[in-house]
Amino acid sequence: MMKKVFALTLSLTLICLVFAGCGKKDSKSGAAFDRLLYKNGLDGYVTLGEYKGLTVDAAAEDYKEAYDSFAQSDAEEKQLYSQKTEGKVANGDVANIDYEGKKDGVAFDGGTAQGYDLTIGSGQFIPGFEDGLIGKEIGSTVDLNLTFPEGYQSAELAGQDVVFTVKINYVKSAMSPAESYAELGFESADAYKEDLNVRAAKKVLMDTVENSSEIKTYPDEDLNYLFNQQMNQINQSLKQQGANLATYLQQYGETEENFKKEVKEYLKSLMKSQMIAYAVFDKAKLSLDEKPSNWQEETEAVQTAVENYLYENVVKK
Repeated sequence: MMKKVFALTLSLTLICLVFAGCGKKDSKSGAAFDRLLYKNGLDGYVTLGEYKGLTVDAAAEDYKEAYDSFAQSDAEEKQLYSQKTEGKVANGDVANIDYEGKKDGVAFDGGTAQGYDLTIGSGQFIPGFEDGLIGKEIGSTVDLNLTFPEGYQSAELAGQDVVFTVKINYVKSAMSPAESYAELGFESADAYKEDLNVRAAKKVLMDTVENSSEIKTYPDEDLNYLFNQQMNQINQSLKQQGANLATYLQQYGETEENFKKEVKEYLKSLMKSQMIAYAVFDKAKLSLDEKPSNWQEETEAVQTAVENYLYENVVKK
């Protein structure tokens, strides 16, 4: 239940705590700045792993996954897809479907859609829906006999047997670098591939540092600051929709106390990357060329400076 609440809540108030996809800019060494976050330092909070003399292996699985992930996200952002109309649906595919759900032969509210893009294996739909499409022919229509979970949010559907009739229109495939480089603003496929290689290398390097580092505890001042920022954004977004937190949580049978506790725990999971980047920034004596105007810009600039530093000092295989 909490997972669903968070999925909805965070879609209202997406914050750039995890850096990836935040629109990075190159950052050079320059003037120091007055921090908004972690201004008291992180020596007592982070046990920093090795960050010097790291290696990158372009043949390694984590490198390939990062490369493919960036290519996929580029395609999604620009909607650069080709349509596969033959073959079978596989786990991980983005299938475009029409579907209608019926209970006792009658369509129920919220159970019908056309042209819906569903990532198979994402867990967006009730158990059995996505698995039921794996191996089915693209272009075919299938009936899925399913049962809603007992704890489903709609009392009318909880624990009920239903039938979903699903038409698999096509599978969306991200264009390859050779097909998409021009649409992404690159002069050649090779130039785009090099950009993907740089981004993949930087991600692998950051992951290496994070995996070898440990957060001993979280600074209360910064945790509370980010928590208050997040709660303000949540309340503002709900207000714009004519709702408030109390009624929103009541829909899901969740208490405000538990929700706030979960928000803090979620923030901690995002702060790990943030704190480690700041720790490397300090140890490597990096600085920024411009003073950030807010904490989002600050964390992004620190992350970019650290990524560039790691990449410039890498030992390549």
